[in-house]
Amino acid sequence: MRPTTAWPLLAALFCCASASAAAPYEATPFWESIEWDGAQREFLVYQPLDLPPGDHPLVFSIHGGGGNAVDHMDHRAAHEGLLNAKADAEKFLVIYPQGGREYRAQVPKRGYYWNDCRNFEEQRKGDDIGFLLALLDWAEANLELDPTRVFAEGISNGGHMTTRLITEAPERFAAAAIVAAALLADGESECSPALPRSPVPVLYLHGTKDALAPYGGGETAGGRGSTIGIPATLDHWAELHGADLVPLGEVLPNPILSDHCRAVAQHTGPDVSFLTVLGGGHALPGPTQHTWFYRVVFQTGWKCQDFCAADLMWAFFAGR
Repeated sequence: MRPTTAWPLLAALFCCASASAAAPYEATPFWESIEWDGAQREFLVYQPLDLPPGDHPLVFSIHGGGGNAVDHMDHRAAHEGLLNAKADAEKFLVIYPQGGREYRAQVPKRGYYWNDCRNFEEQRKGDDIGFLLALLDWAEANLELDPTRVFAEGISNGGHMTTRLITEAPERFAAAAIVAAALLADGESECSPALPRSPVPVLYLHGTKDALAPYGGGETAGGRGSTIGIPATLDHWAELHGADLVPLGEVLPNPILSDHCRAVAQHTGPDVSFLTVLGGGHALPGPTQHTWFYRVVFQTGWKCQDFCAADLMWAFFAGR
């Protein structure tokens, strides 16, 4: 069963209005680790309480560069605990892997990068693709999951790593959601193949005022490689799926006026979907606005509060 071509987001748009400031999920996440490439690699597992018997979907949720698993799960600049809350409601598993390249230059707490194929010193070391696929093997052996319903999602460096996963191991993922990470430009990838070749269902979410990963393409912040931009990225995926892009223009409800953004939907049907956030920055949509420090010093810009990324992603994944 596939979702219909109508945007599945509409019923979820108002989740943010009632979200609690406290972590809204029920179970306790737990740390696990596996040995890979000569190191113990850590990851957080979220398993809802009272899962019914049988195998369950799994979502890989991949943090951005300089982030970590805990912050990606709970921080106001990331999922705010809402992906776990969605897992409670819909009965799926979540794994938050932690990158292998430690980074301390910008943030006072531990942060990590992923080797996402870009030719950038902080990101190009370590066998992260091997780790993530070994982690998926671990999950299949240790959790009650349905291997035909494994999904991946990530933002920024984590979005590029998600792209790498579905490029190099498309047979292991039923769909992916990618935030603030267009496809890399010619010559920017150190991996082969450099671009996806298999029609994995994809959802893209990107802000038009993203200063770190420009919507139209070009060099990303800090000289971390160039992208072809969102319009060309969608053309690539539409060609893989043999579909024509529906013109941009389905303006979605805008219940929060103070966030300086609103969402517009563009999609080809069930397998390539895209949400433009007009005025949006480098952010996962959710109920809590970025602080001035994040918006200005980290240059993240405004965070859209009209809907929650977790609801949008699960609406795309559900039924696959």
